[in-house]
Amino acid sequence: MRRHSVFLAIAAVATVGTSCAATRTTSTTVAAASGDLQARLVTPDGRTRTYRLHVPADLPDRPIPLVVYPDGVGSGADETELRTWNSGLCCGASMRKQVDDVEFVRRLLDTIEEQYSIDPTHVFAAGHSNGGFMAYWLACELSDRIVAVGLQSGGLGLASCDPAQPVSLLHIHGTADTNVPIAASAPTGSSSNCNSSTANPTSG
Repeated sequence: MRRHSVFLAIAAVATVGTSCAATRTTSTTVAAASGDLQARLVTPDGRTRTYRLHVPADLPDRPIPLVVYPDGVGSGADETELRTWNSGLCCGASMRKQVDDVEFVRRLLDTIEEQYSIDPTHVFAAGHSNGGFMAYWLACELSDRIVAVGLQSGGLGLASCDPAQPVSLLHIHGTADTNVPIAASAPTGSSSNCNSSTANPTSG
């Protein structure tokens, strides 16, 4: 089953994710409510994607910020497969199958903006590891929707990046990182195993 965790936060934090397998069902969306919510949507390629949304209880009476957080590599519900993002040169089945995770995030933003009053000048993305690679790709491909990205231990897993509009960037990286070396364009440590079809579950 292909599920990866995406966490979205309104005026707080948001995350999004995808895993290595695909399921096909009808779409489900959240009602405009507060708290920690989980919902699904179906992308144009027929995949059912799951996301989590955190909405603070006391929202101001004005448009609010939104943060999209694609998490790092993680194990699936049965702990036998890896959940990954297709972020160019990384990672796993999502990359090999060329899953359109950018379009998933675009549709997700559309869904959230239909339900809540989002400030389009304050839509951000943040990620770690594989999620950091995905945050870079969102900066490159969704510069019309995302104004800034922040990431840790990720990289630009693309041959080129030509955003239509400038996107602010904060990249935090340790020089002793052996999983995603600071000079590498793709993971070379434990997360690199996700690029193998026989990988064991590991954290991003």
